[in-house]
Amino acid sequence: MKGVRNDRKIRHNGLKSEMKRKDINYSIDMAMLLSFILCGITGIIKWPGLAYSLGLDYQSLNIGVITLIHDWSGLALCILSMMHVIMHRKWLVTMTRRKLRI
Repeated sequence: MKGVRNDRKIRHNGLKSEMKRKDINYSIDMAMLLSFILCGITGIIKWPGLAYSLGLDYQSLNIGVITLIHDWSGLALCILSMMHVIMHRKWLVTMTRRKLRI
C-alpha cells in the first residue's frame, strides 16, 4: 500500500511539472507574439518612404523611439524563438527523422 501511495505522489509531481512546463511554454509563446507584433508594426512604420507617402514626417513620428522599440522587440523575438526551439527540440528531432525516414 505504501508503494502505491508513493507512485501516486510521483505521478502527481509529474503532473505539476508538466503544468509548469505548459505555463512556461505559454508565456514564451505570448511574449513571442507580442514581440512579433511590435517588431512588425514598427518595421512597417519605418518602411522607407511610407511616412512621406502618408504625409507624415519622421520628426512627428519620433522615429528614435520607434527604432528603439523595433530593435529591442526584434532582439527579444530572436531570443524567445531560440528558447522555443530548445523547449521543443525533442519534438523537432522526432518529426525531422520521421519526415526524412531516418
